[in-house]
Amino acid sequence: RELDGLTKELGLTKDQLAKVTPIVTDAQKKQTEALAKMREAGGTMDRDKMREERTKMQAETDKQIKAVITPEQGVKLDAFRKKQAEERAKRMQGQGQ
Repeated sequence: RELDGLTKELGLTKDQLAKVTPIVTDAQKKQTEALAKMREAGGTMDRDKMREERTKMQAETDKQIKAVITPEQGVKLDAFRKKQAEERAKRMQGQGQ
């Protein structure tokens, strides 16, 4: 889903998609592992810590992606991430009610 969104929003070429795919796949794997470690630690999940970790991982992933896309696509990536964050915030507000 992430790759589809990036391809559509950024207009990735086949060459760019080939370079971005392993970056995104690796990032998703790391995020899943980090989440699993937090769960294994027991207790309640610290949402703030999870959010902080995800933000840090996302920044690193985006840095790697920006190394293989054009500056114009980099601007689109920033806008795409902002849109994702807004949608995530709306979902979280909906869950709190």
